[in-house]
Amino acid sequence: MNEGAGSLKGVEYRPVRGDLFVDGINPDDINQGPIGNCYLIAAMNATAATNPELIRDMITDNNDGTFTVKFHDVGIFTSKEKSITIDNELPVNKYGAMAYGKPNDHTEHGVELWTGVIEKGFAKLDQTAMPWLFELFVDTDGGYETAALGGFTDKIMEIVTGNHYSTARDYSFNDTDHMFTTMKDALDNKHPITNAFTESSEAHLNTKNGTLVRGHAYAVLKLEENALGERIITLRNPWGQYEPSNDGKNDGIFTMSFEDYAKYARRIALPSEYIPTPTHGENDEWM
Repeated sequence: MNEGAGSLKGVEYRPVRGDLFVDGINPDDINQGPIGNCYLIAAMNATAATNPELIRDMITDNNDGTFTVKFHDVGIFTSKEKSITIDNELPVNKYGAMAYGKPNDHTEHGVELWTGVIEKGFAKLDQTAMPWLFELFVDTDGGYETAALGGFTDKIMEIVTGNHYSTARDYSFNDTDHMFTTMKDALDNKHPITNAFTESSEAHLNTKNGTLVRGHAYAVLKLEENALGERIITLRNPWGQYEPSNDGKNDGIFTMSFEDYAKYARRIALPSEYIPTPTHGENDEWM
């Protein structure tokens, strides 16, 4: 049953067998599928790395073939919970595999379900649940078609976490040191972070470590300073592949020096309280 979630060509809705969680909640549990919702998948990757219990708390198994997914409508002064109930019929392709977000963990019972449940729950959000969200799109009432249009990294972090998020620009920070300490403080306090590499006329950004995709959301997984005093950032491409470090794993996870990262990261979704000069609500969408 579609339940108004919308569908794309060649996709059917069928009951999908599996367990809600398999071997915990990890940032590589899901890869982005063929629709342009990198902002959502990156948010799930980042949250799984930083605050996995938040994801566990988002989903209630109603033990009747349905799940309730908890999102948030964050206003200027308030944050209201918005619960969406969906059934276990998830979008599959002609081969019976998950059509959109691709779960990476499997058991004898089937696939890991939490990723597909959140993705369908988000697709079912409609104008009644969050009217402001769909003012961003034209001629759509929600569904996977809306998710495929691209989205806003700070807004999706608010919907997932219930906290106020804004977009930090490179000029939001005094210098690279300020950027590093601010982002690390947020991660240490279990606030997930996503970012996009943009502001280039090129389709891709060729760094000394490899190629970054322009106009595409990435999850920030970790920040650390090693014994040599080098500052390292770990990120994940939600595609689950095409990482610039060419480490042979092809899992989307890669590291780069923070100094190199700071040269290319132009829009970072952070809790508003961590941003000295927030630039909230600018019209940038990530595919």
